[in-house]
Amino acid sequence: MANVRKRIMLSSLAVLVAIAVCVAVLVVVFPRCTRAPVQVALPVTCVDGTEALQAHGELTVMTINLAHGRKVARSQGFQSKATIRSNLQDIASVIDRGGAHVVAVQEADSRSWWNGTFDHAAYVAREAAFPYAVVGDHVSGWGLHYGTGLLSRLELQDPVAHTFHRSRPCFSKGFTVATVTISPMQQVDVVAVHLDFSSHRMRVSEIEEMADALEERLTGRPVIVMGDFNSEWIRRRSVVREFAGRLGLSTWEPESETVVTFPDFGARLDYILISDELEFVSHAVLEDVVSDHLAVVATVRLRSKAAPGMGTVRKMVAPPNTDG
Repeated sequence: MANVRKRIMLSSLAVLVAIAVCVAVLVVVFPRCTRAPVQVALPVTCVDGTEALQAHGELTVMTINLAHGRKVARSQGFQSKATIRSNLQDIASVIDRGGAHVVAVQEADSRSWWNGTFDHAAYVAREAAFPYAVVGDHVSGWGLHYGTGLLSRLELQDPVAHTFHRSRPCFSKGFTVATVTISPMQQVDVVAVHLDFSSHRMRVSEIEEMADALEERLTGRPVIVMGDFNSEWIRRRSVVREFAGRLGLSTWEPESETVVTFPDFGARLDYILISDELEFVSHAVLEDVVSDHLAVVATVRLRSKAAPGMGTVRKMVAPPNTDG
């Protein structure tokens, strides 16, 4: 009887050790082995059969989390390649109808085993007739390659992917930035970002790193930062509000409690932030359910007289309804 109990205890201990090893691999080894280099210059994918546009002073931008092509399913790993493609086609339709010049995407796979091993961003760009696409793989290794990216109807110049230094216990996050020309004399930097979902402290570290990198890159150019911040402006400890305050960025109706981009939590996690040289013409959250996040689209333009300096965070007021 004693031997039986001893065998049971040893078996239980072996199971616990195995679980501990698996957790260690998932929490420490796996994220570290799949984290991409901190900063990488990106090649631009040019999509055949599409035509570049000009912005003519106004720029329409959009942000949407591709959710690895799973739409609202719990896991992309249990969906067929055909289903993933169909889901991405639905996203492309929403992007096409949104009329954006530039789209920021998150959770965009370039060639991951768990959802078809093909470039999701290039596929969506092709389906939505966008001539340019870049993806920064913040996770790259063990058959997984994904991150943030930009799809554009305007030529993307000097695109760079930045992977945040700290990532444990989750997979790495980061941002992708490029420059577009919106008029003969004006360029704007556009940024697609995805912050950590699990830790406020991690998000604080990430926004500090992003702010440092953008301050070094920007030399008088306006900037638009778009993406999934996993943070709400109205919360007491808001990293999106802190980041906007540091760089002098603003967003549309930041204090509104009716703007929801993540329906599962009834939360606003996705933002379009603009620098003081720009102003909003329009802003909308699209109701199409093609991801667990809703797409956000806005049109911006240069202020007729840009305020000196970087300005301060301020509340934007929606323009009057002129549709009658």
